[in-house]
Amino acid sequence: MTAIATQPLVTVGVPVLNGADLLERSLRSIVGQTYRNLEIVVSDNASTDATPAIVEAFAKQDPRFHCFRQSPFIPGVMNFRFVLEHGTGKYFFWAPHDDWWDERFVERGVAALEQNSAAAGIMGTVRYYDTNDREVLRYDPPYPLSDPDLYRRVKKYLTSVVTDHVYYGMFRRAALLDTIWTGSPNPDKVVIMHALLKGPILDGFGMEYHNRYIPRDPEALARAFSLPSYARKYQVLCLTDILKEIWRWAPWVDALKLSPVYFLSQQWHKFFAKWLLESLGIQRDRR
Repeated sequence: MTAIATQPLVTVGVPVLNGADLLERSLRSIVGQTYRNLEIVVSDNASTDATPAIVEAFAKQDPRFHCFRQSPFIPGVMNFRFVLEHGTGKYFFWAPHDDWWDERFVERGVAALEQNSAAAGIMGTVRYYDTNDREVLRYDPPYPLSDPDLYRRVKKYLTSVVTDHVYYGMFRRAALLDTIWTGSPNPDKVVIMHALLKGPILDGFGMEYHNRYIPRDPEALARAFSLPSYARKYQVLCLTDILKEIWRWAPWVDALKLSPVYFLSQQWHKFFAKWLLESLGIQRDRR
């Protein structure tokens, strides 16, 4: 039996839609990982550009690729869920088509998780780049997410500045499979909360994840999708799903304490006050 065969299998989930412009760089950084026992699950979401040809070219040269094509198009969040559910690895991470990874990202992540069986995941440095590949922001570990105590680590996540791109860290795949999935196109907060309720998220020193950063707040997403109610719908889905996760997985005493912490830390009281005023036909003076 080879050394590679004895290593834990890692699933890399690649959900892609019309990603031909940057997909090759992303896939090269995956196949170039020093850790070799990978399965690369690609789900092409009915792309109309050169994405299928790029994926096919990589798959012909590398048997670790498992390729799917969606027809018709499915919601983006379901494509992320698809690659997770069609993997078989012990560990898993999502690999967007426009991002890339240091060559030892997987190697270092697996080594740390193998040494800490209680951990749900791990994340290293997150480096953000604009469309000209200029670094505009970065987050470095340590993050306040590795406390072995459930209440303390979740509270720290809710009350500290932590990048939501922890979502793109490496996780125990089994720990993600029973996450609550909704129609929200950005399930990152729910996934992070779910993972934290399952176990600590470790600090991945020496791991580097490079993200093509396009900032989008809920209102910007609403404009992009031409849906006036989209931002509010997203916020309500996020609120209810995270509260459901807390009450599903936390001891009831912790859930009772964490619910108001979440509500206040995310300023949901302001959201509901605004909603109530609008429902009553009262407009705030914006002067």
